[in-house]
Amino acid sequence: MNSIFSKLSKLLILIFLVYACNDDEFNSFSDRQKKQETSSDDGNKAVGDDNNPSSAVGDDNNPNSAVGDDNNPNNSINEGADNGSIAQKGKSLDLYFIIDISSSLGKSGPLGLSVGNDPDCLRYDGLIKFKNNLTNHLGKDGDVRATFVLFSSEAEVLATIDDFLAYENTNFENTYKDSICRAEGKTNPSDAFKLTTNTYKNLNAVTTKDTASVLFFTDGQPTKGKSTLDQRITEIKENFGDKIFSVFLFSNTFTDFFGLPVAEDLVTEEPLQFLKDLSGSEERVKKANKAEELGDVISEFIK
Repeated sequence: MNSIFSKLSKLLILIFLVYACNDDEFNSFSDRQKKQETSSDDGNKAVGDDNNPSSAVGDDNNPNSAVGDDNNPNNSINEGADNGSIAQKGKSLDLYFIIDISSSLGKSGPLGLSVGNDPDCLRYDGLIKFKNNLTNHLGKDGDVRATFVLFSSEAEVLATIDDFLAYENTNFENTYKDSICRAEGKTNPSDAFKLTTNTYKNLNAVTTKDTASVLFFTDGQPTKGKSTLDQRITEIKENFGDKIFSVFLFSNTFTDFFGLPVAEDLVTEEPLQFLKDLSGSEERVKKANKAEELGDVISEFIK
């Protein structure tokens, strides 16, 4: 009886947290709130405001805002390439990491509870493991230019590293780890896709690589920028073709905290479908059940 009462109490607490807290991130998996975005967003935000001509991403209606023709489906340099791997031996690579740093990954959940999906920033360790495996695959002299795009409520380019595989891990950690390990804000991949597309065009206009690939990481569905998401997906797919690889981190942390069962399919169905639409194939979508698995899961894209 005490066990049943305890579980019922935890269930009531869980229901209260889900429906009473204002943290969109912890409602994003099932998209419960379905909030309508309004025009009250800050018009001076750095990225992705289509009505702001000074937006960092650029104005799609301005032919000088980025290099390339958005209406040209043959924009991608990957046409005819081997699409089974994120990188190919003997070929130069233009690699774009799009990394979710939204609040659901951090330590502070609803009411300050430590129920984040990656509170210890194991995504960073997974990134370094992937880098090491990619180096083993291509060789330390492999020609890889890596660009890091971080997103939460907005998006930003953290860095572009021209000789990524030769870049020392210690220097990378000292320079970029703190930024990658941030956890704040909502989930707005739309801005990240737009920023990635425009950055690719500008870099590609200067130096073209043999292959251009995207590695996208998130732990949930979009909670901001939904009105432009389909357009941004279309644009990024026009430029990268079948070289968009996605990883979804599904964590049982929240439900395990309360000792309650979870119907995993109900929680993961919509996020995984979003990633399949983005990547164009189930083969280019992976799911990690724990943050500790990210390095191995991401490395499966290296063949």
